[in-house]
Amino acid sequence: MNEYIHHVPGRLRIRSPHIRDHAALEATITTALAGLPGILAWRVNPLAGSIVVQYEPQAVTMDALLEACRTHGLLGAPPAGRKHNPPLADGKRFGKAILDLFVHQTVERSVFSMVTSIIKQER
Repeated sequence: MNEYIHHVPGRLRIRSPHIRDHAALEATITTALAGLPGILAWRVNPLAGSIVVQYEPQAVTMDALLEACRTHGLLGAPPAGRKHNPPLADGKRFGKAILDLFVHQTVERSVFSMVTSIIKQER
């Protein structure tokens, strides 16, 4: 599952590949949320693929919000034929680059120290 959900009572953020780069889905989101009680506001960011919903926790539950999104196809597998990079992919690439740099510098320093040591012993 490639969704990310962050929740505090009264505020729900959903990040899903279904939403990313699809501004037309705003009408679907409106349909999904408009029928629920206690919805105060929502904001769609199609570039980030996220929806932020502000709601009254006494009137509607997080589970009801998620079910409404699932019913309207906003959660689930990304559309067929659509390439998607999970949100953590960039972080993993950055982490790998940092690790590679660290290993490279460590090996370089070790070789330098070893060569310096050998030269000192030969004198």
